[in-house]
Amino acid sequence: MNRLVALLTMAILPSIAEPALMPVEWGPPIEGLQMSISPGEVSDQKGPTFEVAIRNLSSHDLHVILGTSVGYFQSPDRLLLSAVDTQGKVLEFDFVDFRYGGVAGGMSDFVVPLRSHSTYSLTLSLNNFWLRDMTGSATQLLRGKYRLTMRLRAWTRRPDSPALPNRSTYPLLFDDLQSNTLEWER
Repeated sequence: MNRLVALLTMAILPSIAEPALMPVEWGPPIEGLQMSISPGEVSDQKGPTFEVAIRNLSSHDLHVILGTSVGYFQSPDRLLLSAVDTQGKVLEFDFVDFRYGGVAGGMSDFVVPLRSHSTYSLTLSLNNFWLRDMTGSATQLLRGKYRLTMRLRAWTRRPDSPALPNRSTYPLLFDDLQSNTLEWER
């Protein structure tokens, strides 16, 4: 009897203790990089959130420019959220962080080092995405179904940039890196 209880406990506890991981879908690879968007948690303060991940598929280390950096503040402002509604209307939202009002000092690139076959992820709130003309936030999307994709805007190597210490590890992205398409309902 004790042996049966022990076997059942060993079989049941791991499935209870370990959360089930959602399968991650990825967008098409470009220059050894791939991006993913998946739903995050819903918070009253932040609104809906999304997990955005970028992985290095190559056999060498890479650096990814996600946006701008001022001191300790890092803004992934090269990210663009596209929402397509059921009628096919496309809305594009830029990442904006209103926690910091202005820039006093120098700006540099927000660079993420990615070791070979590693992944960098961040949780982003829908509150941080605004229409390109700044007339509204993505939180104002009407109730309904949307197809969401995240894009990392293309960059090219800037030889005069002091923020790029080892320029050979920066892939030249001439095309935007695009995530998978996430079916999402508001």
